[in-house]
Amino acid sequence: MFDKAQIGRALDNLILNAIQNSADGTPIVLRAETTQSNFSLSVADTGNGVPPAIRKHIFEPFATGRPDGTGLGLAIVREVAEAHGGRVVLEHRSNGTTFTLELPAGDRP
Repeated sequence: MFDKAQIGRALDNLILNAIQNSADGTPIVLRAETTQSNFSLSVADTGNGVPPAIRKHIFEPFATGRPDGTGLGLAIVREVAEAHGGRVVLEHRSNGTTFTLELPAGDRP
């Protein structure tokens, strides 16, 4: 159903993003959920979150909150999600950030 390599690439980017934005030794939580209509992969960290100045543009190419970042990782995640008929969602929590890759569980166009 899915392009495993592309989904893997998106998940790699989300995990790397969480690692780069979290303090050493803090947990990064991965979660997979399925419903009749959706399949979701989430990566949650306890970092400082996405800077407010770039939140609206975080999934666009070259949008980054890190001085050493390229701003391509989350843009790739968005492209992979959309290519599979899905989306990527950013959730700000009081104790970190969660990115969720939401994909339809049924047939895609």
